[in-house]
Amino acid sequence: HAFSIALLVTNKEDAPVIQLAKAQAIPVLILNKEEFNSTEWIAALTACQPSLIVLAGFLWKIPEHLLNAFNGKIINIHPSLLPKYGGKGMYGMRVHQAVKEAVLPFRRFPGADSLLGPEMRSTGEVMGTAPSFGMAYAKAELAAGEVLPIAGTVFLSTHDRDKQALGAIAIDLAAQGFALVATAGTAKHLRAEGLEVTTVLKVHEGRPNVEDAIRSGEIQLIINTPIGRQATHDDRYLRRAALDYQVPTVTTLAGARAAVAAVAALQGQNELPINALQDLHR
Repeated sequence: HAFSIALLVTNKEDAPVIQLAKAQAIPVLILNKEEFNSTEWIAALTACQPSLIVLAGFLWKIPEHLLNAFNGKIINIHPSLLPKYGGKGMYGMRVHQAVKEAVLPFRRFPGADSLLGPEMRSTGEVMGTAPSFGMAYAKAELAAGEVLPIAGTVFLSTHDRDKQALGAIAIDLAAQGFALVATAGTAKHLRAEGLEVTTVLKVHEGRPNVEDAIRSGEIQLIINTPIGRQATHDDRYLRRAALDYQVPTVTTLAGARAAVAAVAALQGQNELPINALQDLHR
């Protein structure tokens, strides 16, 4: 349940994990040692480009050509974690995702901009752990002092090159119940995606503008990806207003995707699950 698994590969026909995989409609591939070390099955899978391959029950060394073919897409579950070997099994596996977050105290420095840059500005680091990435990210943000909203209004403004990718993010936010407001160019693009979006003025376009909306408490989350000196300068005021009024601000699309996953995880929880590091180690 913790991952979007595209394929389960195991060497045990009676491995308990197979039952769970089949219940979740996850394809299962059973290989002996000779087959596991061959290149035939890897070549066949390469064309499919699976998002994640889980190896369960293997004690053998993972062949180099397998790692090269699916770099970053393989999770190897040691047999000791499986029920047959006394572990907690797939449902109770001690598999957690961890997200480390830098603590950036921009609010302590008047005039500071929250835009990412090359300077080291953090005063510490925190970590969130959870079975899912979304909850781990949400807990890391909370520990760093950023409370992600689970309802309200999201302001979106991106550079032209980011608008295409923004559509999927905005669709997810709308599905989560958020109202969307955006600058003219971004709003036009999102409406073409079939979304209901309210247009708001940029700071230099007049009033009431997005900065006024932030200071009036009308915005709960900001996704702003400026590119170029002029855009960076124009949007500096809204990022500063967001800092003053403690509105979470995301300045990259990767961060926006993470925030969407975190919000989804938070909306499905009445309380945050807490795990001591010692419990995870066990």
